[in-house]
Amino acid sequence: MSRDRVSSHWGDADHTRQLAEIHWMGSPVVRAYLNRLVSGDPAQDWLTWTWNRWVRGQDLTVAVLGCGEGWLERSIAGDPRIAANDACDVAADAVERARQQAAAEGLDNLRYQVIDLNLDRLPRARYDVVIAHSVLHHVENLEHCYGELERVLAPDGLLILNEYVGPTRFQFTQRQMAVINRLLARLPERFRRSAATGGIYPRKEVPTVEEMIATDPSEAVRSASLEEWTSRTFEVLWRAPYGGTILHHLLYDIVQNFSPTEIWDDRLLAFLCFVEEALMAEGVLPADFVVAVAQLPGGPGRRGGSPDRRPRALPLLGDGEGENGAVATAEVHSRPSWNRRLGLAWPSVRDTLQEWSSGFPECDWWTWVLAEAGPAPGDRVLVLVDDQRRWLAGQVAAGGIDPVVIDPRHEAIPAGPFDLVLTNGVLGLAEDRQALVSAIAQRLVAGGRWLGDEYGGPTGGFGSRRALHYARQCLPHLGVPVASARWRRSVAGWYQERRRAAAVAMEELLAESFAVELRRPLGGAVRQRVFSTYEAVAGDQVPEDDRALALAAMMCDLERWLIEAGALENDDFCFIARRRSS
Repeated sequence: MSRDRVSSHWGDADHTRQLAEIHWMGSPVVRAYLNRLVSGDPAQDWLTWTWNRWVRGQDLTVAVLGCGEGWLERSIAGDPRIAANDACDVAADAVERARQQAAAEGLDNLRYQVIDLNLDRLPRARYDVVIAHSVLHHVENLEHCYGELERVLAPDGLLILNEYVGPTRFQFTQRQMAVINRLLARLPERFRRSAATGGIYPRKEVPTVEEMIATDPSEAVRSASLEEWTSRTFEVLWRAPYGGTILHHLLYDIVQNFSPTEIWDDRLLAFLCFVEEALMAEGVLPADFVVAVAQLPGGPGRRGGSPDRRPRALPLLGDGEGENGAVATAEVHSRPSWNRRLGLAWPSVRDTLQEWSSGFPECDWWTWVLAEAGPAPGDRVLVLVDDQRRWLAGQVAAGGIDPVVIDPRHEAIPAGPFDLVLTNGVLGLAEDRQALVSAIAQRLVAGGRWLGDEYGGPTGGFGSRRALHYARQCLPHLGVPVASARWRRSVAGWYQERRRAAAVAMEELLAESFAVELRRPLGGAVRQRVFSTYEAVAGDQVPEDDRALALAAMMCDLERWLIEAGALENDDFCFIARRRSS
């Protein structure tokens, strides 16, 4: 790796200034999120928290690695406990600017050196505190670097690091990129504009290794090995993963498009942070950035003790007010209000669900499935619907077939036989789902098909505590402050014992007599509670703001990712099933 190339790259003042403007941490909303993950307080950054919590003693010798233009060592230089503060960087021009700024501020306890951590020795034989901020992932010769850290750290000294520990050379995983590009596609076009080129990002790509080396041969050169080397050389006293798995690549070069004075811009950014946090919490994605405190093995003890870190819940944005004034505080109920539209009035939600069911955002499930697997001439068709869904019979009749249409709650099912049965929501309304499924099987000929769009979740429509938790976290981003979650103890106890029993039983009921040829989940556990509550508080009118519509679609995406990870139940699904011969 060329030391001169790296020094020139990071010593360029114009480059570092532009990077600060387009860096993913350039938004106060993002910084507040990262602060909360590390310190538990959106207003307290990682350095302030770790320094105040962990550093003890007097006449401290401190080393700052990768100082750049010197903001970090200057921010702690006023601590009277520091006797000497050495700062170093490989970029000579940046070090010189740091030295000049320290002199201008009258900071005479700072000493600067140009040091390559791949090759050079650190200046002292004993440090009480070594701080490495966004520098170790630029080091290729970790063997030498960690050997030096081990040599210079005092027996009771602390290593404080804040580092990118994600995939080496930014070779992000397919799962990361799928989430990143889905969220990017949801953003209105003006938020996807590149500051560097002025063009619109259609998607984000994984840079090739060759591109990475050409731009900066040190960037993330062995980043995936950092945590292994840290734990191999030191005892890690405390560790706080703080994300970046999505936001780092997604927001780079577009974060500047979000205005800090626009509440809906803040809500969009805050929800992107929430998506990342939720996917990390459920084990879908790891954290790519970490703050940690470590000491040499067998040291005399932990400086400052082990703090009890409890991250706070996401703040309610906008102080509980929508664009048109105050909005009443809402309660999220375990069972949503079924007389609501449940988000289907929102074009972005409707398009999302249509894409999941039919494969096309502009085509609903029934239009698609009737065209692909609908009745053939001469088929006898039974349509089971409630009184409000008789439009489905009209779609069948438009194809030249006169179906038998009943509401099974109030009418007896004809004896049959039928070649095709269509159901839309009747299973969710049935008092005895098993009896209804058996009745459908008995009326179908062998090989006959059942096309359904159904609720298959818990009996009575009650959601889990986790579904309520995510619904409560989603609503403030739409401008609806949430007071509480309504939960019935009897249902809670039942559901804790049989977490997915109802949904599994539904599939088992189908399996007894049917071969399921196609099954497409539509979520609902969170979506229905979010939009039922929103519509009850804010009314049925859909916001015209494209940022609100983007948020609604992202909520559907998050719900689906959590369902796929097994963190949430899937309540609604579409299916094609064929009657078994025996």
